Amino acid sequence: MNVIEGTVSRIIRGRVNLVEIKAQHTEIKCVTLGLPDFVESGARVKAVFKETNVLLCRESPYGIAFENCMQCTAVSVKKGQVLAEIKLDFFGAPLTAVLTAGAFDNIGFNEGIKLYALVGASDISIMEA
Repeated sequence: MNVIEGTVSRIIRGRVNLVEIKAQHTEIKCVTLGLPDFVESGARVKAVFKETNVLLCRESPYGIAFENCMQCTAVSVKKGQVLAEIKLDFFGAPLTAVLTAGAFDNIGFNEGIKLYALVGASDISIMEA
């Protein structure tokens, strides 16, 4: 699992809630149905998401409807027959993306390149820090 620690900066409450978390020079946005008691403005929390929920692109993804776009650097890449694992550095926070080997081949990842990691707001869970 990917984990990014941050501080709750804004909450929009409703039938569906939007929580914004200030972390690593950006705002991480999370959509949730319920809000645990520990989620309040100023609280330290963890944004948690699966490696398979990370989409990667080499160019800035302007015009794509994704709430969470994180500029990263590829630290290591491992490609198997079916899956590829890309370890990323997001301003000091380690992230991992798992893609199919075919998707990996389409982009041609290597260590040291700049990438954008895209994660949907509904793919992120909030945990207590």
